[in-house]
Amino acid sequence: MKILIILIILTISLFNLVKSQGYVTFQPYSSLKCSPDQQSGIGYSFLLNECISSVGDIGLENTNWKFTYDQTNNVVISQQFLNNDCSDSPSNIFKNGLNECSYSHPFFTMENYTYAQNETTFSYVTIANEPLYNKGQVIFEYHSKTNSGCSSLNLLFSLFFTPNLIFKQGEAVTKNYYCAFLNLTPYEQYCNYNNWPESCTSYSIANSCTSKENNNLNLKVFCKTIFNQE
Repeated sequence: MKILIILIILTISLFNLVKSQGYVTFQPYSSLKCSPDQQSGIGYSFLLNECISSVGDIGLENTNWKFTYDQTNNVVISQQFLNNDCSDSPSNIFKNGLNECSYSHPFFTMENYTYAQNETTFSYVTIANEPLYNKGQVIFEYHSKTNSGCSSLNLLFSLFFTPNLIFKQGEAVTKNYYCAFLNLTPYEQYCNYNNWPESCTSYSIANSCTSKENNNLNLKVFCKTIFNQE
């Protein structure tokens, strides 16, 4: 009986630790069912209980966010702030049920680009001790600038793109991210259909860890494959 009680206490403690120190991940889908064959869109993962003020530097609208977990109601609370230290009252608040599929946040979009498919996106929300990625996704991880470089010790947030996702800028320009060479190498493709014949350029964006000059972040870009556990 004592052993059972100890196991229950340890399980609850671990659960609470993950919810307070872990990452909330928003996996994108094209349907409210969030079935595996409907993955489509931009996904995000954020460190819980931290004011993250550099999100706008990666091309996303609205820069300052803080994510917390409400265990009583089993919801993830996303708060947007005007101040970089998240010290003001939140200007927007969104709530998503944990381990549920719901509408994606309207502010989680790429500036100047829209989905070529013009589709509404949905998110399946999870919390774990590390971001949860799926195979074939191109992942941009942003780390605080410390001696840890780009390790799990200083990861603040990430965004990732599902395979075959196309963005458009106006009617003639598109871009997409994909994994090539056995899904090991991330690429960006840019196409301009104003040209004739149409002009498309692809180049590798693989990045083991570099410092971004315009903020206090280190960037790592890679593909999620069956060969890595990152």
